[in-house]
Amino acid sequence: MLGYLIHLLTDKYYNDYFLKKHCVFGENGKAHSVILKNRKIRQPIKKYKQPDFAKYDKWLLKHNFIIPFKSNNCIDKVVDLSVAKFDKNYLKYYIERANNKIIKPNTYKIKSNLFYKVLTKKELDKMYDECILYILKYIKEKNVLKGE
Repeated sequence: MLGYLIHLLTDKYYNDYFLKKHCVFGENGKAHSVILKNRKIRQPIKKYKQPDFAKYDKWLLKHNFIIPFKSNNCIDKVVDLSVAKFDKNYLKYYIERANNKIIKPNTYKIKSNLFYKVLTKKELDKMYDECILYILKYIKEKNVLKGE
């Protein structure tokens, strides 16, 4: 459950940051376009946001910032929620696949022409560090780990 919470907090942090810093909002208060590094405005937002994050994910993997799971036995303890039923075999497969990517990061070919369209590497590094602090602050303030 803690992993699920961390995933949701990470999504919230990155999405909030991206929307506030790189999007154009309409009169209705909804983001409708993204501002690229070259200052051009484009749509749809997801087309530009997701690739930047995916490229950074590959960079983190290639440079050993992500550690592998020691075991996937934790999946046996995952409780089904009323809003979601978990396929535990798929989750175990997902962890094994992620571990393979982490253990063998050189299988990722990062092309020399790889560049971010909206964000910068420096900005992504800052977001990474700040997101960790955001999660730790949330866990502490909400006393998530009480009794642990």
